[in-house]
Amino acid sequence: MNLKLIKELYHVLLFTIKEKWVFLLCLIAVLLIPTLADFKETWNNKIEVATFFVTLFLLYRSMREEWMEDLPLRLNVTFTHEGKKVIKADFVYLAHEADVRNWSQQTGSQMSGERFLDFDLSLTQKGPTVAFDAVSDKPFKLYTCHMNLTKLPNALVEKYEQDYYLSWVYNFDGTPKEKNWVKQDGSDKISV
Repeated sequence: MNLKLIKELYHVLLFTIKEKWVFLLCLIAVLLIPTLADFKETWNNKIEVATFFVTLFLLYRSMREEWMEDLPLRLNVTFTHEGKKVIKADFVYLAHEADVRNWSQQTGSQMSGERFLDFDLSLTQKGPTVAFDAVSDKPFKLYTCHMNLTKLPNALVEKYEQDYYLSWVYNFDGTPKEKNWVKQDGSDKISV
């Protein structure tokens, strides 16, 4: 089992305990009601055992869905031009899943300082995946959007020609953490 899966299971279990503790107490009580003498006889029946494990699996899936609905949303946005990065924003606050495309465009506009960006309509949108904040280890749903610019924003042309792209990284609380010009190969970083 990888570390991400273990973290996810841990957080689902914490959510279940916090939100569904009455149900869990009832489940434990039902499991402990049979006496030890009846226990062996009860568990010998394979259909009952299979039903029990199917129920546990369905309970886990239901709790995981509720847990996922409760997670904060974040967005990674990348704008490219002719195959090279122009703008990249990581862990941007996202209000709703339906806002991925619009919020990606707005983020690009704010970062470039231009009201409208020229891009083709072949955007790539992925997600959600569960990710964990590097500092607080809190889980969140991460969406990704990639857009291809057909024309460079005027404010970014000079740095783009020097092989840099604009990168913003946000803290988990939504405040900007880093604003940098980053070399395409990652060899250099200049603070904005």
